[in-house]
Amino acid sequence: MKIHPKGSLEDIITNLIKNWEKELSHKANPNQWLTAIADRFRMSVNGGPWASLEEVGKIGAYNAFLGNCEYYSAAHISDPLASHQVFREALKSGFALEVLEVYTPPPKVAFKFRHWGYMSGELKCPMRNGEMMELAPHNGKVEIYGMVVMKLSEKFQILEMEFFFRPDTMMEQMVKGQ
Repeated sequence: MKIHPKGSLEDIITNLIKNWEKELSHKANPNQWLTAIADRFRMSVNGGPWASLEEVGKIGAYNAFLGNCEYYSAAHISDPLASHQVFREALKSGFALEVLEVYTPPPKVAFKFRHWGYMSGELKCPMRNGEMMELAPHNGKVEIYGMVVMKLSEKFQILEMEFFFRPDTMMEQMVKGQ
């Protein structure tokens, strides 16, 4: 785990992103969020369409980020809580987010990230073909790397986020060895 000097831009962005992720996972009402300006926020994954906080909340964070790849199908899990539960069960000890490098200063911040955890629980989810996949835990590391370009307000609240990463990487690591 990378630890940045306290008060550095990397430390500030790390704390902002970790708190944003907590709000995304645990606060259903975007108007209660402190990390983003709800009525101005939008996000995009891999050049896809822009989505508001409300739209992401309706489909669920994992569905928004993973979409439909070979081993996971957002189209077959319409309940955002159910999609979240799939990965809470499979990644029992969590799926930590780490800001590795910050390339540009505000208001338009570009950074590299790593999301990682261990597959210590059973994975049960629909695949792209609609079949249900059920895998025993392999206790191996699951990690993905990517980039984010983020626009911030003067008060360091998030206005826009563009994520770039390969969603299949996560699922391929969970399936490996099965």
